[in-house]
Amino acid sequence: MTNGFWRHPTLQNDADVDADLAAAHRRIADAGTVAVIGGGAAAMSCAAQVAERPRWTVASLQRFVVRRGIYGGVRRAPATEPRR
Repeated sequence: MTNGFWRHPTLQNDADVDADLAAAHRRIADAGTVAVIGGGAAAMSCAAQVAERPRWTVASLQRFVVRRGIYGGVRRAPATEPRR
């Protein structure tokens, strides 16, 4: 678990930033499972982009969107199909 791959306590040069981005892309591409945690537009955009990348294909893609319930807790949001 990390708090963003881009955060470092020191100033990075362009080569260091490029290397970190390439490493993050490799981790996602090699992952058997990717979980995007969050409920806003950024989380949905991230999940959609991971799902649509040809080099990041997985054997089966499952989406489970959860939203806040009326009285707290969570409930499952209606399922949606990937864009074609």
